[in-house]
Amino acid sequence: QGHQRVEIPNDITMWGSEDAGQLHMVANSEEISFIAALEDWGRIRYWAVCNAAQDGFVAFYGKLVETLVIEEGDQPVLGSGELVIELGPFFLEEEHR
Repeated sequence: QGHQRVEIPNDITMWGSEDAGQLHMVANSEEISFIAALEDWGRIRYWAVCNAAQDGFVAFYGKLVETLVIEEGDQPVLGSGELVIELGPFFLEEEHR
């Protein structure tokens, strides 16, 4: 397929809190660099965080703010803060009425 997943450390250095008061929201604190494309990948609109380099399970996914167009030889990089994972908001059903 010409692409591969990138291993991202699951630690505070990589996933600093976007807002200390928002524990349900984290963003990458460092760049995430992928391999150079061996062929055209086309338009990339979504991202996924998976638990294995191949197969495995998708833990989170989302839409990129801007569509990326990756051509042969390009090396995609997600800059610091470009991958944001938000869990919640969490509430009890009676609080939502």
